[in-house]
Amino acid sequence: MAEPKFIHLRVHTAYSLSEGAMQVPALIHRLHEAGTPAIAVTDTANMFGAKAFSKYASDEGVKPILGCQFYLRNSDADDVLKAKGRVIDPDKIVLLVQNDTGYANIMHLMKRSYLDNPQSNEKPQIKFSDLEQFHEGLIALSGGVEGAVGRLLLENRISEAEEVLIRLHKIFGDRFYLEISRIGTENEAKTEETFIDLAYKHDIPLVATNEAFFFDADMYEAHDALVCIAAAEYVANDNRKKFSPNNRLRSEAEMVELFADLPEAVNNTVVIARRCNYLSEKVSPLLPIFECPGGMSQDDYIDQQAHKGLAERMQAHVYFEGMTDEQKKELDEK
Repeated sequence: MAEPKFIHLRVHTAYSLSEGAMQVPALIHRLHEAGTPAIAVTDTANMFGAKAFSKYASDEGVKPILGCQFYLRNSDADDVLKAKGRVIDPDKIVLLVQNDTGYANIMHLMKRSYLDNPQSNEKPQIKFSDLEQFHEGLIALSGGVEGAVGRLLLENRISEAEEVLIRLHKIFGDRFYLEISRIGTENEAKTEETFIDLAYKHDIPLVATNEAFFFDADMYEAHDALVCIAAAEYVANDNRKKFSPNNRLRSEAEMVELFADLPEAVNNTVVIARRCNYLSEKVSPLLPIFECPGGMSQDDYIDQQAHKGLAERMQAHVYFEGMTDEQKKELDEK
């Protein structure tokens, strides 16, 4: 197999609720068929699919890179705007797991994001102080135009953007990458040159990403309908959140050509993939230990209670003839 030239590091599955349209098994099968060696799944504000992703990917010879797109508290969220009752949208940051320590830390951050928010109507989010505490074993991507640096640049707050960049670089060191994408938005065009200048000025590596929510352009309309349903919007309404047909799983060749002028940004996707080496192993269910009557084992007692419960349901409901045996067979097979 030829050496990879590009690895997707910002992919959303159906676990990015009401955003992603790719089922994990279908995603992995497609990657396997294409000979893709690795991929990072970074669902928004959750890692619900981490176990399934790890299993399906490793089974089909694709290296799974676990990660998450976190919401990062906007630095303006606690100022006078909030005192007036406005909720400030958070920024985004992408974190990828390198090792056991990174996985433990991303779990800590996930917990913080859901439990430590002062306002119930806010999105689950983490703070810079959380990153300073739980950063080891994690690679950080800046979030592009939707990250803190990108937002401040778009607000023409150049010096503040640079301060945030330096702060993130200080936290993560050589595990911090300045992210650029070329989906085709106006905000990308406004910020890319400054992103590149800041990266070179502070010796921070660039990385090329293409945030993907669906497989190909043929899925765009279906995905657009999904987003509308989630937002209770009409497809015909132009004044609503929209994604681009380019938010698809672009091929390696497309990405290499798209960033032909910045080959280091594409190559860094492969570098990052090689730096991430963690597999979420399958574990047996952790059941409580309890005493069983008559000296029975836990397995035998659970089996007995399951069949007893099935018999009670058979008596309480009407089933077609022969279904009892069929249900008992299914129960025994579980």
